[in-house]
Amino acid sequence: MAALRQKLSGSTLIETVVASTLFLMIFLIAVETITRVQSVLPDDTLLRAAVDLQACAREFSERPGELGISLRSYDWGEIEVTVARYPEADGFREVCFDVRIARSRQTLDYRILTFAE
Repeated sequence: MAALRQKLSGSTLIETVVASTLFLMIFLIAVETITRVQSVLPDDTLLRAAVDLQACAREFSERPGELGISLRSYDWGEIEVTVARYPEADGFREVCFDVRIARSRQTLDYRILTFAE
């Protein structure tokens, strides 16, 4: 009989409503963020830029080229390549790739060290 008189603990209606409201707000923010990300570049522009960046980086890692700045244009935008001496170690060059996608504020930054022969 004593077991039946035991008080059960649980959440009140107000606690349940507050928790549900917080969960719904977080869910709506996540959905809005995903929608914005997909609408910025709806096509495969970012993927094509990343593939071209990899090819460009592979080319410059094999032969870094002359010191200075060069610009490569593509149908999706451009890659600015800057080759400079690496100040912290003799015989190395720092190659910086700045990717700018046309009609977008998105940019990619990529840097590699190469051995200057």
